[in-house]
Amino acid sequence: HVVVHLEGEFPAPTTISVRRGTRLVDLLDHIPVDPEIANTAGIHIRRPLVARQQKESLERSLDRLERTTMLALSGSTGESQIRVREAELMRQFVERARLVEPLGRVVVRSEEGLMNILLQEGDVIVLPTRTNVVHVSGEIQVPSAIMYTPGMTARKAIAQAGGFTQRAATNGVLVVRPSGEIVIGDLGAPIYPGDEVLVMPAVDRKIFQNAIDISQILYHLAVAASVIVRLR
Repeated sequence: HVVVHLEGEFPAPTTISVRRGTRLVDLLDHIPVDPEIANTAGIHIRRPLVARQQKESLERSLDRLERTTMLALSGSTGESQIRVREAELMRQFVERARLVEPLGRVVVRSEEGLMNILLQEGDVIVLPTRTNVVHVSGEIQVPSAIMYTPGMTARKAIAQAGGFTQRAATNGVLVVRPSGEIVIGDLGAPIYPGDEVLVMPAVDRKIFQNAIDISQILYHLAVAASVIVRLR
């Protein structure tokens, strides 16, 4: 047997033991849910193995960033004050980034419907609550929970939340669907109820020598944990 957990709009019990080899759809067929309350299109899995892999990948990237920052600092001469400042900003950023715990989300919905994937020990099957709220966060003027309106796009949602801050990467937008599906960089992306819009910070190449590495880590954090870690 394997133990899986149910989270969200499921009836009790929330932890169940199922026969090894049980698949997602086969299990869900035996669990009644109320489609008026539950967002069945948003079903996804949080898998501990995936979360561990995401965390290990993140740690490797942060270790690499620390090494290259220290090498740049030891090799600098005339720009030493700038590099010292950069190294301190990097130290603080890496410290904050190491605290982030990836969710280990697994998208289980395709265009054909729910995928009947094999369940693993420790899987958390998440059934979100149906909502008309859209969350907007990151480098925007007023992080907000706004009401969904038909025809809403990422651009319109950001405008409703006061627009970008001066530190925003205006092409660095992620839309996270309740199902865990992610749309990257498209301001014209359609927004649906329950979506989350994340605006990334711009990485100033004049301040940070490792701008590309930092940007990749920022996206890694946003995709793995729906978290925006500020640079300063």
